[in-house]
Amino acid sequence: MFRKNMGRLDRTVRFVAGAALAATGLFLLDGWRGNPTGIIIAVLATIPLITSLTGFCPGYVPFGIATLKREKPTENAAWCCRTAASVLRRERVTIEEGSRSGRAN
Repeated sequence: MFRKNMGRLDRTVRFVAGAALAATGLFLLDGWRGNPTGIIIAVLATIPLITSLTGFCPGYVPFGIATLKREKPTENAAWCCRTAASVLRRERVTIEEGSRSGRAN
C-alpha cells in the first residue's frame, strides 16, 4: 500500500527508541499501574515502533525524505545488458561448435 521510505539504520534506531519509551512509560513511570503519564508515554512509543516495523514514515512524505537506499535503474539495466551479452556469447559459441562438427542447426 505505502512505499517504504526508511533505511535499516533508521528503522533500528526507531525500534530501540520505541521499545525504550514503552518500557519507560510502563515500568519506570508506572503506566502498568494506571499512572496517566506512563500510559501516555507508552502509547506514544507505538509510533516509532509501528513505523520501524512497517518501514514507512508518513512524516517523510511531505518533505520527500527517504533514508532507504534504492538500487539505481541504470545499474540494474547495465547488469541486465551484461547478463544478456554473456548469454548471447555462450549461445554463439555453442552454435559455432555445432557447425564445426558438421551438425546442421
